[in-house]
Amino acid sequence: MAILMGHEGLCTFPTTAISAIGINTWSATYSVQTTDITAFGDTSRVRRTGIADIQGSAGGFLDSGQTPFTDIAVGGTGGTLILGMQAGNTITFNAIIDSIALTSNIEGEASATWNFVMSDTDGPDIAWT
Repeated sequence: MAILMGHEGLCTFPTTAISAIGINTWSATYSVQTTDITAFGDTSRVRRTGIADIQGSAGGFLDSGQTPFTDIAVGGTGGTLILGMQAGNTITFNAIIDSIALTSNIEGEASATWNFVMSDTDGPDIAWT
């Protein structure tokens, strides 16, 4: 068994800002919508799964030569986002960057966090080796 290490992670998005800036953290939540279909006479809850979703964020250091706002998809369709733990262990899906948080710290770096949501008709492609 090989332990996955954070320093081998990756995050790529096809537009300039999020790919060119030093991404050093990402997190994602994979969830499935559920519907309660409990009927009269059932003695416990009965649920059925529905649509899958991924939401999350990626963050890193800002570069004065790159605007962090070029990835906001106003009226757009987003692009392919690839999140990985290491080579061969990736989650790939179409995503939209729906918000950006900027931070400036007197004792450290200026940074940005891009928040993304899945926008994909057939869900994510998961490769895990």
